[in-house]
Formats: sequence, structure tokens, C-alpha cells
Amino acid sequence: MSFKKDLNKMKSLSDCIRPVSQLFLVIAGFTPILVLLKPSLFEFVVFVIADSIAFGVVKSLDLKLYTRLYPGAEILFKEKVSAFKEFNFSQKNSFLSEAFLFPKRRAAYISLVSIFKLIPAFLVATLFWKYESSFFEQAMKVVGTFGITMVYFFSMTFIEAHEFTSRLLNNVHEKFDWSKVFREYNLPKVKIDFEIVLSLAIGA
Repeated sequence: MSFKKDLNKMKSLSDCIRPVSQLFLVIAGFTPILVLLKPSLFEFVVFVIADSIAFGVVKSLDLKLYTRLYPGAEILFKEKVSAFKEFNFSQKNSFLSEAFLFPKRRAAYISLVSIFKLIPAFLVATLFWKYESSFFEQAMKVVGTFGITMVYFFSMTFIEAHEFTSRLLNNVHEKFDWSKVFREYNLPKVKIDFEIVLSLAIGA
């Protein structure tokens, strides 16, 4: 995959995640809903439509929201490969800092945004669906199934973004020879342990 394509993928909410992983996310997201909440086909279709519309809105605002939350991350979203040729040493260090923090920040950001994205689906499942239990019990079931999905989503986003960023940095180094930058750069302390996140993904 070309360096330019990787740069373009940085701008999308979902493109940093491989298609097969996106498929697993869909399965992981909808299976608990179908098994535990048992909606009718029509109710489920309405649920999916509400969730899809919310996803479209979030995706359209993704880059703007992410760079507002993390202003320094704008350096990651260069449209032209040639822009990297003009980087001075300080800019190269800034790029590395943001790239190393990207997996953790991206996973945390998507988890936060997902809470708001799931509100329409939550309202459909609690106000539109028919169920025999109380509203509180239904709400707790919905929150519980959403929670399972979000743990898996957070974990997979972190893992995929980690792999994606590693490939991006490798491409930067091969194309522009950042040997000096890599040698002198002090790695940031990332608090999220990769193995712990992997365990969360497997457990979810």
C-alpha cells in the first residue's frame, strides 16, 4: 500500500481498520443485541437504520472533532506527500510524537464519540421496541450489550491503529530517511499496555 493512500486513510473514522476487522466489529456489535434483547425483524431494521444514520453524522464530523480535541494531531493529516520533504527537525519530532500517541488517542476518542453515536439506537431499543420487562431493566440490558461492544471496539481500534501507525512510520522512514530523527527521539510513555488491550479484545 502506498504512503499516499495511508495518509488518506488517516482522515477516516473507519478506514484505518481493515475490512475483515470491520466485519468482526459489526458481528460483535449486533450479535449481543439479537441474542439478548430478541427484537423483531422490523424493530431490528429500525435500530440498524438509526445507528447507521448516527454513524454517518459522526463520520462526517470525525476529522474536525478529532483535531479540535487534539490540535497537535493536525500534522498527521497532510494531504500531500511532498509536505514531508519540507519538514524541519522540530516538525519531524512533532509528527513522531503524534504518531506514537495516535493509537491510544484514536481508541479513546472513538470510545467517547461512540457514547453519543449510540444514543439514537438506545432510544429505539428502549422507547420503540416492545418488551415485557420494565423500562429500567430494558435500559440496563441495552447498556450492557453496548458496553460489550464498546470494549471490543476500543481494543480493536487500538490494535489496528497501532499496526497502521507502525506501517506509516516505516513508509516515512523509507521514503525520506528519518534515521537521525528516530535515533534522537525520546519515546513517549504510553500508559496503555498493548498486551492488556489485546486481552480485552479476546475477552470481549
